[in-house]
Amino acid sequence: MDGEENDFFLYECLEAVGLQQHYARFTAVGVHSAAHLSGLRMEDYPILGISSMEDRTQLFRLVQMIKSLDLWQPRKQRISVCVRKRPLTYTECRRGEADVVATLNKACVTVNERKEAVDLSQYVLQHRFYFDHVFGGESTNEEVYQRTAYPLVQHMLHR
Repeated sequence: MDGEENDFFLYECLEAVGLQQHYARFTAVGVHSAAHLSGLRMEDYPILGISSMEDRTQLFRLVQMIKSLDLWQPRKQRISVCVRKRPLTYTECRRGEADVVATLNKACVTVNERKEAVDLSQYVLQHRFYFDHVFGGESTNEEVYQRTAYPLVQHMLHR
């Protein structure tokens, strides 16, 4: 298993210490998982947009906590929750139907729900859902199999 399969979600870790507003910056500079946090040094904080002493302290505590957890050891009975976004079919596209589900990254999907306010104005409510792995609409059956079923089959064959 690679390190990312054993990670907590980065967003949830940042949210736990009140730094979720920096999530986009973390991912933009290549920090995509909780395991990546363990490699951060205090010299990296400005690159991540962490400048206030309070934020620096919170991030330092988070990094120390991540380092203290044994995230890289495989767990014996770990369940991984994956989701695959289905692209619109040809017929749905021809009818002009909107694709309301989008993949933000390999761990998050958004669902855009059309709503109507009391004043009858239209707006879109965006819901985010986090998973261990998200397969986008371009993912192949082979890719999904290799990431989900193949490890299980190998485990059963080599017991």
